Amino acid sequence: MSNILKGEAKAQAASLGAAVKELARLQKVQKNAAAVGGVSLLLTASLNLTSGILSVSKEESKALKRHTKAIANEQRRSVVFAKAKAAFDAATVDLRSATENLETTRTNARQQTEALKTKTLEVEQATRQKATDDVRTTNNAVQKSTSPEPNFTQREREVRLAELKAARAK
Repeated sequence: MSNILKGEAKAQAASLGAAVKELARLQKVQKNAAAVGGVSLLLTASLNLTSGILSVSKEESKALKRHTKAIANEQRRSVVFAKAKAAFDAATVDLRSATENLETTRTNARQQTEALKTKTLEVEQATRQKATDDVRTTNNAVQKSTSPEPNFTQREREVRLAELKAARAK
């Protein structure tokens, strides 16, 4: 039984030695990671020194550096994206405003064209009506002048009477 106890003591001593070496190696890796990446690794108190489960390797240090670079890259690109999105939103608002302005202008132009067309038709109709009335008046004047009794208007009578009075007075 003493051989068994001596064997266990040697195993525990070897395990303790390995755990101390592992702790020294971890401290060295943490120091290098802090110096290289600017980030310190926090070692928790839950280190299992006897089994050496937690080990920080060179690969983990490289992965941490890559992760840090990826975060910085993402943040830079996020800023660029935010600026581009703001510019896109401003352009979208400008396009929407210009489209509304164009539609309003087109509507106003259409209404003005319709109003002009309506007035043009009214003027043409009034012109035709006046031409028709003028022709009738001319025809009536021709008929009146050929008729035996003159049909004078009130003004024409007054003018004719004034001429007759002026002729008598001489």
